[in-house]
Amino acid sequence: MSNKKLAIDWLETVLISEPYSEEDFEHNERCWEQAKVMEEDGKHESYLYGHKVGFTKAKEMEKEQQNINEEKLRESLLTINLINPVHLKMVSDGRGEFPDSYNLTQKGIDDLVETIKSR
Repeated sequence: MSNKKLAIDWLETVLISEPYSEEDFEHNERCWEQAKVMEEDGKHESYLYGHKVGFTKAKEMEKEQQNINEEKLRESLLTINLINPVHLKMVSDGRGEFPDSYNLTQKGIDDLVETIKSR
């Protein structure tokens, strides 16, 4: 947008500074009308550009907040100590051949939520 000519700059180059004839006055009148249209178009374009920039900035800020929240979650999870069987319930015994599988108990979930909230 910065390389576009402003309506006033354009008007300065096309107006007849000392109109004498009816044609000169009509020419200047058409130029004035065109300049008004150019100005309105410029305002509309500026609004759209500003809206786009604002929307993009809001999305960037939202993404930054998500990254901060994710980092806080990771830090919180690193500080949590899960105690079997208070926090975990075995759902599959690997019998030494495969790893055992566990689900969180309600107590484990509550402790996770509390730890994350406290950060």
